[in-house]
Parts: sequence; structure tokens; C-alpha cells
Amino acid sequence: MSRKQVRRTMRYIMKKLFRPGASKHSAKKTGDRHRLIYSYRTYYAFLDVINVLFRWIFQENISIAAPTDLTVDIVIRFLQYKANNCTQTTVDWYRSMLAGLGNHIRAYYCIENYDLHVPRVYAAKKTSGLRGAAATMPRAEYDLILDYCRAHPSGSAYTVLLEEHLAGRVTDVVERMRINNVTVQMKCKGGKLLYRPVTLDMAELLADPRFAAWRTADGGFTLPRSGSVNQFLRRLEKRFHWDYHSFHDIRRLLAQEHYDGLRRMGVKRDRALGLTGLWLNHGPRRQALVLKSYVKNPW
Repeated sequence: MSRKQVRRTMRYIMKKLFRPGASKHSAKKTGDRHRLIYSYRTYYAFLDVINVLFRWIFQENISIAAPTDLTVDIVIRFLQYKANNCTQTTVDWYRSMLAGLGNHIRAYYCIENYDLHVPRVYAAKKTSGLRGAAATMPRAEYDLILDYCRAHPSGSAYTVLLEEHLAGRVTDVVERMRINNVTVQMKCKGGKLLYRPVTLDMAELLADPRFAAWRTADGGFTLPRSGSVNQFLRRLEKRFHWDYHSFHDIRRLLAQEHYDGLRRMGVKRDRALGLTGLWLNHGPRRQALVLKSYVKNPW
């Protein structure tokens, strides 16, 4: 079996063990409690891990002719590779997922002594260490995420696409937004209202039939909870091997771009910071806050 065939076989095993909506209580009675995969989130996470693992296997030209040829030594080597450029949280996640992958391979082939649990591998960097304005999501990464969201419609994808036009907090976007033909209204922190015009690009997004399921007849939205949207971003960033950036880091990117636009129009630095604060709905004379939390490059 070629390496590509092994990868397909592993994905097939995950599909065969995937039981969305199945009762864990019933599975416990039949002895399948730890054998099956119950959620879409876990199922797709296993598929992503298999793809990342095999890209590395191809790169390293490692010989593997069957799923059971995946060994503890290979897993440790892979984790050491990831430890060079991933945070500790990401390395620990891969370690946990690969141990789970081993459990499912063991269950599928009924091999009692097959196990991919390995000692903890320590990352070179523990965390990105970024806070406040320094945590801004790079535009190149956001553009790739937007492309993915357009190609894979979902409630979380819709939320991320809308944010490009809104620059709101995640809770304001998913819980407190209403829209008419010309204006978007969000009720923000402290009860303050934030308005955004419906531009041509936003009108096109709002009219996209692929996202109709997340619109309501009264001008509202039925979007996922804020935690689900951030989990969606985390899963994408793991797929692309990026440091983790939250939904709020998108807002920081958009704030920096708004500030840059004002400066290019000739607005002086202090006034541009003040206007950016107003645009973010933080009120007047909040330049210090804008500098600390949103504008990384106050040129």
C-alpha cells in the first residue's frame, strides 16, 4: 500500500467510526464508548491531523505501508518537528489527537497492543506572547480565511465575512445586530449603538443565497455563539499552521487599516487616533486606549 493509500485508509477508518448524534450512554453498554467518534468537530479535526501528518511524512520520505506502521517513534519525530515552530498548546493538541488516532486504529483492526501515546514534547515557544495592539491578525492570513469562508458556507464563516464590513466585537456581531437596506445597527458594550453603512460589497454578501439560512425575516441573524466562532478560527489557524488569533484580533486589523486610511488622507496622528476610537465606538478622547489595544503602527 502506498503512502497516499495509507492516508486514504486512515480517513476511511475515521469515517467508518463516525456516528453523529449517537448516544454515548448506549455505546458504553455495547463497549463502543471510546471506539466511536460522536461530533463533527472531532471528526474533522482527525481528518485535518491526518492530512498534516502525511504532508510531513511525504516531506521526510518516511516509509509507511499500512495504518499500523504509524509508530511511536514516528509520532515523536513529528511532534518534535511541530515543536520548532508551534506553541506548546498546539503541540499538546497534536499529541492528544495522535493518541486518539492510535486508539481508533487499534479499535478498527482489533489490535490490543497498538498504542500511540507518547511522552510530552516541549515546544520551543510556549505562547505567541502577543497582547493588545500587537496581537493584530496579519492581513494576508485574514484574506486566506475569507477565501476559505466564501468556499465553505457556515454560520461561523458568515460571521467572519460580515466582520470585514463591521469591525465589531464578536458578541455584538452574533447577538445584537439588526439590518435594513442602508444601515447595520449593533448594540455594543454599555448599551451604545454602533452603525455601519451597507456598502455595495456588503449588500452582495447579504444577498448571497448560500448564507440565507442565517438570516431572519425581521432583519436579524441566527449566528453561532461567540465561542463557536473563535473555535472555528482556531481550527482554521491550526490547519494553516499559524499562531492563534481571536475574532477580536480581526477587529484590531480593521482598526489599523481605518487609521492608516485617515493618515493617508492627511489627518494628523492624534486626530486620526481619536477618530479611530469613535469609529470603534469607544467614544472621544480615547487615543491612549486605541494605541494600547488597536493601532500597532501609529505612524
